[in-house]
Amino acid sequence: MRVQQPQSGVRIARFCSAGFQPAVSPTSSRQACLQPRRASRLPRPQVGNLRYSRLEACATAAALGCTQLSVAILVALLLSGCSTIQPPLAPAGAPASLVRQPGTAALLSPGDELWIVARGAMQPSGIVSESPSSANLLVKAGTDLVPMPLKHTEARATIRGPIGQITVVQQFANPYSRKIEALYTFPLPHTAAVNEFIMTIGDRHIRGIIRDRDEAQQIYLQAKRQGFLASLLNEERPNVFSAAVANIEPGREIDVSIAYFQTLDYVNGWYEFVLPTVVAPRFNRTREISYDQPHVRYLKPGQRTTHELSIKVSVDAGVPIEEFECPSHLVISQTPAPERLEISLQPPDNLPDKDFVLRYRVAGTRIKSYFLPQETEQGGFFTLLVYPPSDLAGLPRQPLDIVFVLDCSASMAGLPGLGGKDGLSPIEQAGHIIESALNQLEPADSFQVIAFSDAISHLADTPLEANPANVNRALGYLRTLKARGGAALREAIRAALGQPHPPEKLHCVCILTAGHIANERECLNEIHDGRNSARVFAIGLGPAPNHYLLSQIARAGHGAATFLAPAEENNRQIGNLFSSISHPAMTDLRVDWGGLHVTEVFPKQPFDLFVGHPVLLIGRFAGNLDTTIFINGTVGQRPMQIAIPAKLHLAAGDNGGNQAEVHNGQSAATQQGTPRAADGSPSPLRQGDGAEGERVGVRGSPEAQLGAVARSHEDNVASRALPMLWARAKIADLEERSYPDSEEIKRVALEYGLISPYTSFISTDSTHRSSSTPVNVPVAVPLPEGNNYPK
Repeated sequence: MRVQQPQSGVRIARFCSAGFQPAVSPTSSRQACLQPRRASRLPRPQVGNLRYSRLEACATAAALGCTQLSVAILVALLLSGCSTIQPPLAPAGAPASLVRQPGTAALLSPGDELWIVARGAMQPSGIVSESPSSANLLVKAGTDLVPMPLKHTEARATIRGPIGQITVVQQFANPYSRKIEALYTFPLPHTAAVNEFIMTIGDRHIRGIIRDRDEAQQIYLQAKRQGFLASLLNEERPNVFSAAVANIEPGREIDVSIAYFQTLDYVNGWYEFVLPTVVAPRFNRTREISYDQPHVRYLKPGQRTTHELSIKVSVDAGVPIEEFECPSHLVISQTPAPERLEISLQPPDNLPDKDFVLRYRVAGTRIKSYFLPQETEQGGFFTLLVYPPSDLAGLPRQPLDIVFVLDCSASMAGLPGLGGKDGLSPIEQAGHIIESALNQLEPADSFQVIAFSDAISHLADTPLEANPANVNRALGYLRTLKARGGAALREAIRAALGQPHPPEKLHCVCILTAGHIANERECLNEIHDGRNSARVFAIGLGPAPNHYLLSQIARAGHGAATFLAPAEENNRQIGNLFSSISHPAMTDLRVDWGGLHVTEVFPKQPFDLFVGHPVLLIGRFAGNLDTTIFINGTVGQRPMQIAIPAKLHLAAGDNGGNQAEVHNGQSAATQQGTPRAADGSPSPLRQGDGAEGERVGVRGSPEAQLGAVARSHEDNVASRALPMLWARAKIADLEERSYPDSEEIKRVALEYGLISPYTSFISTDSTHRSSSTPVNVPVAVPLPEGNNYPK
């Protein structure tokens, strides 16, 4: 169908799915909407896919105005004989273009609808966003339950090997007597490749389209002003997103579904899946709470909303799962098979006020680096896990000069006893971690403690020798610290990196914080500019730590990041972290890709390998995969090499995968493929004192998880996930630059259909138009569990 209008008008068509393919291809729909002179050359849509009636065409003609009457009559005659459905009536000035860029159209599931709305030259609308105000709609019941337009959030995660596919469904409803606009700010992982946005109204599913952010905002505002139901998804920070749903009528229910891919972290033998559920307030240098989104509202003490959370996680590890833990929530677990794990929340632990954390350890005592390739329609993509050689922990360490930087802002207060009678507040956790580290220092080491809130304070003017008297002095100083005020993290980082330190000692900075900082970029720039030879480590504490900031601090500081859940006094993790800090890293890493032609590998920033902390690279490739990748570096003054066989095809039962071999000293000849033990099982090389080490048999090596990934090929998960994850990594790299290339970020996001700082998802429903102006209702969210920030 083609409806022609003046350039200031709009042209609308709706496509309803009769199968799994779009009714009209993205290219042809774009041609039909944007190139009317060529429309006659396009194949006529099938009846039942694109359906329109004479009556609907006449209604559209009325909407277009009498000046277009002759065109509308012609359209009505051309559409004779088509079946009738709910018509996408569109008055002049209806929502603007929803045409997706070529190559990014999502496939439609049965029952899905894709609205294609093309716009002529946009005229200035003069539309301004209303100031959110919800005081008159926050009704406090006798039980202190506050009715909110967000009823329920359901998160479903499917994990296959190292890749997670997550769907978050937000269920909105209008409990009031007036039409409303719901505004909601929520977190997602900063590594999430958000690629799907669907608005569900009854049994109708309207798939959102990725557009330039300013254009999507304009479409949304126009739809809102004209009474159409519309939803908008924006990225506000790398790990903070906002959703807006306009014109929800009294009693009506709307579901908004968001889907994304992510890779799991692997630290010290445990895989970790984290689902953030609450956006914490951000602090400036002073006590003032700062947040750049005006519709973020927090519940008052003693209040709670009717909004509850459900989480279901399905894990297929590919090998037996030996143990798991969920330190954040009470859960119900099932193990349908040794390699599978099903987890769901156990009521009443279902409030969205803390991160959900699931860790699991698979069979086998050791893991090696691996290479996972995937050929897709967009070319070849790969992930490369580079795992540190196991004997780094056994090497003697050089003397340390370590500076502990402790966050004493109000975000670290928490509630004593949170999570159980032995629970600790974040600042108490931090004190125990520092005490444990101080007790592991050796006489040749030195240390300093810097605390920060509104201002910074030092334990001493200069670093102290690690003797018993100075350790006791430090413990006494820690007991005097209280959590209150703002967060002068930037000044604390500058002070820590500027500390005088002996050149013969390894200079380390360890930052213990919740990371609820407003000036993230300034803090990261401080590390980039002042690090010199220091290594910066980060420990995230509290119920909702800022994973993005702490991970970026560790990356910028050539260190590593670790996170502890509330009330988690985890000696295993603390010991592993200190081992990472104190033992030599494999540095000066260089990658020899063998016969692979590799491009655009992320992260681009040079990286080091620490004990227990592998590095995940993602990139594009072409060429012969029957080769070996070599990771070359040094430990101290000694060269070291990791050899990783690279082969393309991974069968479902292939437990060997593309595993690594490690060589001490000078590079040695490396066999192609995976070494095998006498019984034929995978047998990675264990590094020893010799040039090649010795061969040992391993039961169920975790590289067998690649078999789980291979099985996931059957439902096309890996082929869809890797391009998205690569594009998200490229966008992150572009964002981290001093002068981000907004046009390149936008180009990549539009090409791969991802949300970004410069692109948004927009979805509108033009089948129904309501009158009156909606009242803005920001969805009030709880503070992170145990916190009571100053107002």
